Amino acid sequence: MRVLITSGATREPIDGVRFISNISSGATGAAIADAFVARGAKLVYLHGIAAQRPSQNARCIEYSDFAELDDKLRSCLQPGHFDAVIHLAAVSDFSIADIEIDGRSVAASPSGKLSSAGVDQMRIRLTRNFKILQRLAGYAGRSEASTRPLIVGFKLTNTDDADTRSAAVTRLFAGGGVDYVVHNDLGERSSHRLCYRVYADANTCVHSCTTTTELAAQLFGLIDR
Repeated sequence: MRVLITSGATREPIDGVRFISNISSGATGAAIADAFVARGAKLVYLHGIAAQRPSQNARCIEYSDFAELDDKLRSCLQPGHFDAVIHLAAVSDFSIADIEIDGRSVAASPSGKLSSAGVDQMRIRLTRNFKILQRLAGYAGRSEASTRPLIVGFKLTNTDDADTRSAAVTRLFAGGGVDYVVHNDLGERSSHRLCYRVYADANTCVHSCTTTTELAAQLFGLIDR
């Protein structure tokens, strides 16, 4: 089984020392990667800077921001050698378009450091990114579900409202290009317990579990089948 896993978080640079990111540590992706390798899978692990990496033998490739993640996914998937893509990466919905310092426009840059000396106000304007998940099948060069890699997307919510959670999963399926969605909510996490639900469509939960070990076994079974 040949599998590509994306994990960790994108970092959208403001300057060489500041960036916009999120709380993803890559721990779930690394655990799933280890479980897959232990079952004999050949794995490419595309991970964010500082994200946790698998301890088992996997080919690890690092990305930084949205653009680099997208570029490396294109490069990895174009040869068409994967049976599945598990897209856990916490991808920024927005990238930085420009920065305004006291009315003066400056470009965001991954080098240097913007000085705060004498600055009264800084504004950062964001521009929306497209959904990489919806393009993975096209990157693999095979849009038909019968020939393209099986694609698993992840959705994290942070709400007590069941309808809001359901709507988030529905939107992911509505975008197309995904076979399964794994949902979990930040409020259901604790140091001792997790809660993952695997959906085959917006209304059908086919598995639920409370550990990454169980989740990895369920995903492996879905792909192997």
